[in-house]
Amino acid sequence: MNILSANHDQYEARKDQSSWNGTAILIIEWIPRVFLQSISILRNDASIQLVWEKLLQQFNIFLERENLAVGRAVFNTMAVLLSESDESQVKNLLPTHLVWDLWQRGNPKSYTGESMKAVDNNGALIAYLQLLYELHPRLAPFPNEHVDSLVRQLQNCVTGATPAVYTQDIDRMSEVQNLVLGSIKMMPTEGTNALTATLNFITSSIVLAFQDEGRGLVKGKTYVALSKSAMDELQLVAIDHCKRTTAPPSKILAASLRALAVPLQLKYKWPAEGKEPSTWKKATTTALGILEATLLYARSRQDEYRTSMWESIIFMTSGIISADSDALTNVLPSAIIDDELFDLSAFSRMQTLLIPALGSPNLPPSIREQYVFSIFTNSLIHETHPDDLALPGQPLLSGLSSTHIGRVQDLPPTPRSKLSYVLTDTLFALVSVNSSSPTPETIALAKTTAPYLVLRVGLVLKAYVYDQPLRGRAPQPRSQRLEMRHVLQKLVELNAEPEAMGEIGLGWIGQGLGSEDGWVKAREERGKTEEMKQKERGSKGVLHRLYALLVQALNVAARDEEMAKLLRGCLEVVSRGF
Repeated sequence: MNILSANHDQYEARKDQSSWNGTAILIIEWIPRVFLQSISILRNDASIQLVWEKLLQQFNIFLERENLAVGRAVFNTMAVLLSESDESQVKNLLPTHLVWDLWQRGNPKSYTGESMKAVDNNGALIAYLQLLYELHPRLAPFPNEHVDSLVRQLQNCVTGATPAVYTQDIDRMSEVQNLVLGSIKMMPTEGTNALTATLNFITSSIVLAFQDEGRGLVKGKTYVALSKSAMDELQLVAIDHCKRTTAPPSKILAASLRALAVPLQLKYKWPAEGKEPSTWKKATTTALGILEATLLYARSRQDEYRTSMWESIIFMTSGIISADSDALTNVLPSAIIDDELFDLSAFSRMQTLLIPALGSPNLPPSIREQYVFSIFTNSLIHETHPDDLALPGQPLLSGLSSTHIGRVQDLPPTPRSKLSYVLTDTLFALVSVNSSSPTPETIALAKTTAPYLVLRVGLVLKAYVYDQPLRGRAPQPRSQRLEMRHVLQKLVELNAEPEAMGEIGLGWIGQGLGSEDGWVKAREERGKTEEMKQKERGSKGVLHRLYALLVQALNVAARDEEMAKLLRGCLEVVSRGF
């Protein structure tokens, strides 16, 4: 101890302190050999506790120099003392609370001395984390009051580590990141506060790559590999603790899915992507794995986080089926096709989980509305006229009342047309009668979906009525023709849930074409028999709502025998209801 004190006195007295740092490192690295040889002799000495305390006090003084090399020597030496001493002696004699204090106050990331100028701090951080690995078993059970400090120091290690000179952490984690992520297994999860802190640490590791810190491609720090590995840890923790802790499972799922939705919402927009799977694909499979293992159990539990959980699920579903059209211009066509197939498979798995659970009366209608709106938005194959969609605050179908000049240019279909067709079919399926005895859940879903299905079909018919006459004898663009043919065929086959049509209201959409009443005009209720009202609410109610648009489209299709035949088929079905 006297040698350590003498070195520090000389360090304080000299202007050129670098040489004394070198001497200090030699002395610190020499300590384990002497100390471990003497501990068996001193173990029964009453003064051994005081010796430990003085040693730790001297180590803290050395750490105050904020020199990376000195700090690395201190942490390495302390780790050796812990690992090579007899465990029973350490437990009985070593004041582990003082070692913890030394660890949590000595993070090399916070050093501001001269050694921090353009110097790699990874060696000091690795030694710092390895000391944690040695210390943690001696603190078992790990005190919950230390969790917040542990999380804070680990996050500082990740963000404060000096980037590698010749490699990036995009495909493989740095050693510091690997040690930090491995420390998740050390964190206690018994108790709501401890579990929340652990989940927050994992989720923050996932989203770090997509925050300002993760933009540093030039700096060599992307956190992409860390994000992917953290997703694996999140799946293990979420599944493990949803069923065996006192924490509400819906709270765990909501927090997990919020983090996983971040890379999905940045699909094709984030430049830093390494080897397959991409971060958004990894997030998708992780979310599905968590939900498939826990959602049924979480649904059976009523708690205050239930709505938040479902909102996160819908947000995740929206991320699966959506992709920014502008970002797609920079993606290879073959990659778009492969990714579309991946999303189709993921959406199918998600549908199995959500339907008919989304129709539960325990869920607010806004959850179903968000879900159906996302499906409708991504089902659109061609760009709609801006006047055909309702403005915020207006009724959903009011956009069909607009009048505008038609378009003659070819509208390119979305690059993900296959997915859009599947989503269009999903709208039809949600409104359809699926069994002889529909449940309240399926009826609720059908009621929410019906207006969007009417709008989806109405947009196709209205575009045909407005645009095709301007083309003269020119044929309808192929992609639009395929879409209209598909929609009309599905319309004829539709056997809708009768109660669903009541959500739209009575009236024919498209009645009064060209008149000042606009495209959406309800027939007068006065004089209408109850039998007529029941017909409109019947299984062909969607066709009844679109009757006027179908008539106008048939007039336009005078020279188009194929389309005229399909439209007449729709009108024939309508006529059977009167």
